[in-house]
Amino acid sequence: MPLVSWAAPAHVPEGYLLKGSIRQCWQRLGWRPDIVVGDLGYIQQQTKKEIRQAWQVAVVTKMKADMKVVKPFDDWDQMSCPPGQPRHRLGYEAAEAQHWFGVASSPALCACCREASTCPKEFGYPPDHHETLLGLLPLNTVVARRLPWAGAFLGRTLSGL
Repeated sequence: MPLVSWAAPAHVPEGYLLKGSIRQCWQRLGWRPDIVVGDLGYIQQQTKKEIRQAWQVAVVTKMKADMKVVKPFDDWDQMSCPPGQPRHRLGYEAAEAQHWFGVASSPALCACCREASTCPKEFGYPPDHHETLLGLLPLNTVVARRLPWAGAFLGRTLSGL
């Protein structure tokens, strides 16, 4: 039995029903999912933001073909500093609404970087810097890379994750 059912005209994308579905789950059941995974990027950035802010739900989708990767991301699943040192996620600080990323414990490029003495080595980005790349669950995290659509739609095999 579905938790929430909707009847809508055929031209209404499923992404338009997501916010109402989560609201109904919360109002009727006092429950909401922690993560909603979609295999397409049809859920608008603003909708993802509203869901994140209202219910603390991570809406994770792949990037649409016409979406641009924003700095500090190099690709949908890779982030690095300007000289090219890869960054990994350290965690999310809910009080500050910041994702924190840092360099590896033995950063190869940091030793020869001219900015090494002034570099904080930890960098914060708000989820709304890019709701698809960051949101509550950034696409460059281990969890997001292991989502079923990551292998099927982004050219990776699940066995290689």
